[in-house]
Amino acid sequence: MIRTITLALVAGLALTLIGPVAAEEGSDEATYQAFQEKLSPTVVTVKFVMKIHLMARGQERDFEQEHEISGVVVSPDGLIVLSNSQMTVRPQAPGITVNATPTDFKIILPDDDDETEHEAVLAATDANLGLAFVAFEDASGVELSPVDFSTSTEARIGQKLHGVTRLSRGFDFAPVVSTH
Repeated sequence: MIRTITLALVAGLALTLIGPVAAEEGSDEATYQAFQEKLSPTVVTVKFVMKIHLMARGQERDFEQEHEISGVVVSPDGLIVLSNSQMTVRPQAPGITVNATPTDFKIILPDDDDETEHEAVLAATDANLGLAFVAFEDASGVELSPVDFSTSTEARIGQKLHGVTRLSRGFDFAPVVSTH
């Protein structure tokens, strides 16, 4: 049920953003190019460290994992929405207890040639929707491009969904369009 709701929200967002672009363009390649050019400035990379405490069979272990995930700027003051799927850890076997805490949030903007990491905080999570919200600690002097929610289109069954994400640091955080 949670996955269905999350997919419906993501699908709605994707359709809201792609609808006007698809109507104006004729070919898939032109659609992808227009979609990427319009939305890639709104997509940022969020880095964080997951601190994990694992307990199993009377033994305990602490460790950390670094993660990078794409998020979307949703407000001019620096609020970013992203999936919280990488911020939750569930035990895979009975008798195992896992406590995971995401910390040390950083935001990398698409136009930062030097890949400046801006300090950020976890503002909220919604486990039911599978979303997390991250905000800049100080967004002054940072030029942000929030997504434009003012245009919308009616979603239809069977309609293609398009999404924009960013590749990892090794690929210079380049934007990429995917279709589902």
